[in-house]
Amino acid sequence: PVIMVALHPGQPIVLVQTPGGRSNYPNPFNAQTSIPFHLPGATRVVLKVFDVMGQTVATLVDDRFPAGSHTLHWNWLDADGQPLATGVHFYQLRTGERNLTRRLLLLR
Repeated sequence: PVIMVALHPGQPIVLVQTPGGRSNYPNPFNAQTSIPFHLPGATRVVLKVFDVMGQTVATLVDDRFPAGSHTLHWNWLDADGQPLATGVHFYQLRTGERNLTRRLLLLR
């Protein structure tokens, strides 16, 4: 299935759910979730978390990473260090060549 998610007004992003695709785990999550990704070459990585209204609630990383497999861990705190509300959020992993958006579900 394909889910249209408007993260920015007028700019919908296509979220494709693929069987066996790498996504955060666990999902739903309670205290922490892990976001794995693989880079074929060294590149800048930006990983942001959005609420359902498309507002950025946290920037988890904005840095250059070497080639290879990586995992980021997130403890559901926003940019101000405050816990997020229970519910659906989205994360977007951006590199120089690819944008990947996935849904995550926070349960408390």
